[in-house]
Amino acid sequence: MNPVKVSVIVPAYNVEDYIARCIDSLLAQSLSEIEIVAVDDGSTDRTGEILDAYQNKYPNQMKVFHVANQGVSPARNYGIRKSSGKYLAFVDSDDWVEPDTYRCMYQTIEETASDLVFCDVMKVFEDGSRERVTSLDKEEGVISVAAYLKDGRYIQLACNKLFPRKIWTRYSFENKYFEDLALIPQIVSDCKKIAYVKQPFYCYYRRTDSISTTYMKDVYQYKIKSYQSAIRNVNPAYQYEVTFWIVQNILDCMKRKELAFFREDLKKALKMVYEEAVAGKTSERWLELKDLCQDQLQG
Repeated sequence: MNPVKVSVIVPAYNVEDYIARCIDSLLAQSLSEIEIVAVDDGSTDRTGEILDAYQNKYPNQMKVFHVANQGVSPARNYGIRKSSGKYLAFVDSDDWVEPDTYRCMYQTIEETASDLVFCDVMKVFEDGSRERVTSLDKEEGVISVAAYLKDGRYIQLACNKLFPRKIWTRYSFENKYFEDLALIPQIVSDCKKIAYVKQPFYCYYRRTDSISTTYMKDVYQYKIKSYQSAIRNVNPAYQYEVTFWIVQNILDCMKRKELAFFREDLKKALKMVYEEAVAGKTSERWLELKDLCQDQLQG
């Protein structure tokens, strides 16, 4: 059997209506040297049973593990430990990927000798409508780490990226919610070279009952903690770029009607970012960001 080129880690919890679509998309990959590492995170529905059936049918491609429920971060970390691929990818269990996803991303990361490769995202809504999210307004290929961190879209996503295995000897997922936001900007900032595949390979399913669309104050408190983690842990060489991106992200959230209940907390988050990362800076670009923060905090 050929060595595994890409391990795809799929944490799964109570997704009996979606998990088959996800796994089918991975089994349909045009890259043959792939393994699927599914971690059933203590599901109480038929998710575990469905995954076991797939493992029985595709024993050479599937690894299935059943663990006590702890959340997506421990499930991903467990999957990392159980994987064997040269590169690692993550797919959420209600999402899916296009057939050429990992062939193209693997080819790109190998040819460019990059530390990380990312692609565009296709948001898919329950009514079947779609919205393409272009990750960066630049041509594909090797791109500037600074440009992606400052102007990229969904830079915090783990699922539209392919990572060398060695990265995960230094990092792990920690947060209960918004785990990507706390970690992925830091990982990108520590990269020497990154590459872009300008194709909407990752299909992000926007369920009305998912964490990303469930607007509860206690959940969104984790987002503020994740902003703080990203600011504090970023490579200092890219502190301006990550801070700029976070400020823009907070301002975008403050404009969203569905987050009106959390506006004052977001304003406090902006104040925290300003005080921790912006206030003492004196260069021209930092002064522009300082003015932007002050305008919002006084408004």
